[in-house]
Amino acid sequence: MKPSAFRLPFFLFLILILLIPPAHAQVLLNVDFGVGATSAKSGFAATGLATNDFWNLHAHYNPRFTPGQPPVPNATTEKLKFADKSESPVSIAVQNAPGVWGNASGDAMFDSFLFAQNGSNILVTVNALEPGRYHFHLYGHADPDATAEQNSVFTLRSGTNTFGPLTAAPGPGWKVAQGWQEGRQFVVFRDVPVEKGQPVIIEVAPGPGGVAVLNGLQIITRGSGPPKTLGLATQPAPATYTNLIVREVRYEGKVTDTEARFTATVEVESLTTNEVSAVLFEGDIAVFAPELPVGVRLTRESAERYSASKSASPRAGTYRLHCTKSGVHSLKLEVIARITKAEPWNQIAFTGPPASVASLKAEGSAGVEVELLSGALIEGGTAKAGSSIAGVIGADRVVSLRWQSKTTEIARKSLITVDTTASIVVSPTVTKMTTEFRYELLQASVTELRVLLPANATLTKLTGETIRDWVVSRSNAVQMLHVTFAKPVEKSYSLTLFTETANDATGTVAFVPPQPIGIERESGTVSILADDMVVDVTTARDVRQVNAPSGTFYAYRFSARGFEVTGRARRIEPVLETATRVTARLEESRLVVAYALNLSVLKAGIYTAELTYPTNFNVTDVRGVNVEDWKAAGGKLKVNFTQRVLGTHRLDLTLEQANKTFPPQITVGAVRVTGATKETAFIGAAAAAGIRLKTEALTSSREIPIAQLSQRAGDEALAFTAEAPDWKLVLATERLPARVVAEVFNLVTVGDGIV
Repeated sequence: MKPSAFRLPFFLFLILILLIPPAHAQVLLNVDFGVGATSAKSGFAATGLATNDFWNLHAHYNPRFTPGQPPVPNATTEKLKFADKSESPVSIAVQNAPGVWGNASGDAMFDSFLFAQNGSNILVTVNALEPGRYHFHLYGHADPDATAEQNSVFTLRSGTNTFGPLTAAPGPGWKVAQGWQEGRQFVVFRDVPVEKGQPVIIEVAPGPGGVAVLNGLQIITRGSGPPKTLGLATQPAPATYTNLIVREVRYEGKVTDTEARFTATVEVESLTTNEVSAVLFEGDIAVFAPELPVGVRLTRESAERYSASKSASPRAGTYRLHCTKSGVHSLKLEVIARITKAEPWNQIAFTGPPASVASLKAEGSAGVEVELLSGALIEGGTAKAGSSIAGVIGADRVVSLRWQSKTTEIARKSLITVDTTASIVVSPTVTKMTTEFRYELLQASVTELRVLLPANATLTKLTGETIRDWVVSRSNAVQMLHVTFAKPVEKSYSLTLFTETANDATGTVAFVPPQPIGIERESGTVSILADDMVVDVTTARDVRQVNAPSGTFYAYRFSARGFEVTGRARRIEPVLETATRVTARLEESRLVVAYALNLSVLKAGIYTAELTYPTNFNVTDVRGVNVEDWKAAGGKLKVNFTQRVLGTHRLDLTLEQANKTFPPQITVGAVRVTGATKETAFIGAAAAAGIRLKTEALTSSREIPIAQLSQRAGDEALAFTAEAPDWKLVLATERLPARVVAEVFNLVTVGDGIV
């Protein structure tokens, strides 16, 4: 019996051990924000689990954004994969991020980012995370380019908890070899609780640079996640390394009209003795390896196995590097790319390895101009276009160049036409002009546009795509606008200028818009509008008048420069009318008169109103819609409005007169608007308790029954109306004797023997 008694508790103990849920290892989700179909990033960033960690790609454009494509501000990525490539129910939604651009650090995740426009925020929503506590690593940085350096400000909300804001400090251009630093390249929200069914919301706001950017996101559990299933405890498989790590690639090449040849120096590292491989090159290229280290070989996969979305050529393919020996290997490969013609340009494009650092140097033969189409030029290096360039490859790993003979470019530069639309608004003080130039570049690209501005015009604003910089140079009363672009402009382009010119005291106005320089032909229209002005065109030479759109006084069409349109402008005087409701109230020590003035402005708007008031009163308050400020002195009140006033506008004025002794009579007069053609008023008079008012004298006014008084206050006792502007009332005052009213209550109680 003893063996059986021993065996039963042992089996019960074993069953309990098997039913205990195992602790799960850390869970990691990696998200790269960029363009394309898959992320080029793998392995560690600021955190990670292994060198082959998987990165999800969240993109709004595939394969990339192209000019003219409608913006995509919102997108959702479903069923994100964990770092070990197992599927999860987690989804991520990004709102208000239509822009995409890149850095040049060498890290595939850090070198691409989404951004919001107009200084607005990006909103990221993470759904279906399992309940637990997580660390959130966020990356939001953009190197200075056409704008200043950008470092986003992050705020995280989970349930009722709010974390942040956090932001990274600005710093010089960072490279992946320098290592990740918290507070520099990323921020961390630690120990964030996540409840079941609750989303995690991340708000990305602009930093000092003014643009909200988002590079990447890592979500990792604090230590272990919640138990999922019951089962036998299993030992995790030993970690293995399944990919090659490409440390650096350097391209040095020379391009001619017949050949584009590069020497690619590639440094790779294998951390295992098992055979591992990685794709080195993709595209319509030929790769030669004069000498390879022991344990390293290069193979080519045919076009049938090459993604059709990346190349339309049947000769395109991929070159894969295989390695069976651990360690760092330095390879020197010869790459010859197939040239495609896009007149007048020669062009190549192929995809390189996902290296941490990828640089490029390319040189053209004499008289050849070379341009970098993908990536970024090295700061302080050569210009965007020149006989030689030096730069870094972007996050998309694409080596893309084009080149042409400078003599060919010069021969084609003149074939540029412009259609101009100018809208001119004449106001009482300035003439504002909005000029839109629609360029058609028939056979050449340009990196700069020039526009001649009128000598007395001031440029207040300009709009256009991919503008890197603009400057106005002045020489001998000539103003020249120079607009440079971040990349060459091709086919068509739209540029809009906003200018202002102070009006001549004589009223003469020249209706000539800015003039584009260095073009073949220009035509367009000039529209003339007026704001509170009457415009008469006196000269219209080398133009023809066309039907004017609604709201436009004149419209002219021209087919070449040299035309002349001038005119004279005179201001339309506004017509002012007032209807005033006056309430005069006498108190023991002061007289308060309130004027509710309904001002009607006809024909033309006003920005300032001038009023006169009785000099024995003080103005204590002025209220009304769009009132900016007011000033009263010597019986004159000047009121300034925040915007042009046209139509009916109400002003509420309060005037006070202090009385040291009780006055025998009071005088109430009109508040008049300077320039008003019609002024009417209704006046009500009231007094404090114990004071009585009587009519003594009336000037340009008459007394009316109190019932006819509009908007009557409860204690108004006298009513008057005035049809003339200079009305005046004299009211006699009387202090009433005090009246005392007493109520007496007597109580008599009768009891036993007591009264």
